[in-house]
Amino acid sequence: MTRAGFEYVLDKHVRAAAEACPSLRSRSISPHQLRHSCAVIMLQATHDIRKVALWLGHRYPHNRGLSPHGSLGKA
Repeated sequence: MTRAGFEYVLDKHVRAAAEACPSLRSRSISPHQLRHSCAVIMLQATHDIRKVALWLGHRYPHNRGLSPHGSLGKA
């Protein structure tokens, strides 16, 4: 599937979901936001930044500026 194809399918599903959840109508949902949300959920579940970075396709997690606390609200 191409990037444009994925964006098309995602947009179609977001529009369908907005029928049941009107607050989605005013939001822009992109593939990047979906990817980031999945990564944050995985990080919260596993607490292993290396696994999440590898799942995202980062070969060297320490070079990507990934922070295990940035999206979790921890210091």
